[in-house]
Amino acid sequence: MASRTSRHTSQNLPKSMSLPTLTDGRKKSTIAQHIIMYKFDEKDSVVKITDKNFSFNNYFGLSRRQRYEAIQMSALLSDIKEEEFVKCNEISVQNCDINKVIISNNTKNKNNYFKGTYFLKKEKAIPWAWSKSKEKLKNHYKVIEIEIE
Repeated sequence: MASRTSRHTSQNLPKSMSLPTLTDGRKKSTIAQHIIMYKFDEKDSVVKITDKNFSFNNYFGLSRRQRYEAIQMSALLSDIKEEEFVKCNEISVQNCDINKVIISNNTKNKNNYFKGTYFLKKEKAIPWAWSKSKEKLKNHYKVIEIEIE
């Protein structure tokens, strides 16, 4: 029985798998063309809603509760005025005078796990290209405390 050896070149690949060739004979790319890069505008601010994702109470990251909370929190965030956020330049949030906003839980299904105190931190997005910068980047942020009854 003879062994079969085949060399995969762009000539013997199916048409859908062939790679485009540059004028000097090199292949352009093997990366899929549907990969999307998202660019954030540095002027826009980002609100981070974080929780202990990999914990026992969160089924080690498998629970959908945290994602549901983030969706509901973004809906509540639209009702909060920009003036109610407090600018904070401190490293720790505990050193800032934070406004407290009390919101009644007006969702259709009154879930008890929404009740409680949340801290929202709003900050400008730092471009990923600056992440390896040798200089220490100081990012100013705004904070608000929300209590959901």
